[in-house]
Formats: sequence, structure tokens, C-alpha cells
Amino acid sequence: MPPSPVLNPQGVAYTAANGIGAYTLVPAVCLGSTDGNKMARVSLLGPYPTVRRFDRFACSPKVRLSDALTLAESADKWGTVFLDHAGVSSGRFSFAVAITSAGAGCGAGVGFADKVNFRPSTRNLGAAEHSWCYSKTGKKSSGLTGFEPYAPPYKTGDVVTAEVRHGGRA
Repeated sequence: MPPSPVLNPQGVAYTAANGIGAYTLVPAVCLGSTDGNKMARVSLLGPYPTVRRFDRFACSPKVRLSDALTLAESADKWGTVFLDHAGVSSGRFSFAVAITSAGAGCGAGVGFADKVNFRPSTRNLGAAEHSWCYSKTGKKSSGLTGFEPYAPPYKTGDVVTAEVRHGGRA
């Protein structure tokens, strides 16, 4: 796997105590805005051997995919899309996205969701149970406790890498 493009690691956001180690995890992104008329966009970075595109079959109707499924953008309010990946149940896995548009009033969340119990077509990453997210606002959420301060916010032009070491750490 190529080295991660992260320059400022934020540390461990979740451990097995947060429930993350109990599930097969799928990488995911959530995009949108509260009023639905502001666009957020991310591009999948690679090449990562096991992730080359977003999954058009595990995608909210509120997310549009383009550029051979490597670009995701909000089409309305908030929506989640999985990356096209079988899921991680052991070992270490990471992926990265470039935040290509996330101005005032819209956002992006990057993280992982439980492959079996989380439905990206109807749930938002980090806001619903069985998901773990680092938000553009610098907050993290496991879907159970709400969003809480974690790290510096990110913005348009930044690269965000999410990593899981299955066995309970993300």
C-alpha cells in the first residue's frame, strides 16, 4: 500500500471501547449541507490497491458520483457513500480523499461504517449508529454520543486520510 498523504496525524479517534472493533468496516464519506443548496465535493486519492472508486450501489440518492466513480458530491442535504470495498475485519487499512469543495455552509465527513448494520442510502456517517466519522468541523462522532471536539477543522484543498487497525482502533 502506498504511504498515506497525511502530514498532520490526529491520533486515535476510536478504540474497541467505542465499539469499532466489533464490526466489518467499510470506508465511507458523508457530504452535504443543512439547507441542501450548497455543494460539498471530494475526490478519492490513489492508487490504493483495494479501493479505486466509490460504490454506486451503496450510495445515498443525495450524493452524485462522477469521473469513473472517483468523485463524490452532494446533490441535496446530507448523504453517505461507501467506497467500493469488501470491508475490513482484520489488519490495517487506510484511504484518502481530497476535499475539492467544502466552503461555508456545507461539510464533509470521512470515516468507516459497519458493513452489515449501516445503510448509506438512508443514514449519515457519524450521525447514525454503527458509523465513525471525522467531520470538516474538526469534530468526531460514533453516531451514539453526538459530535465532539477532536482535531483541527479541514477545508477545501486539504487531504484527509482515515485509517483503521482492525482490532479496534481508528
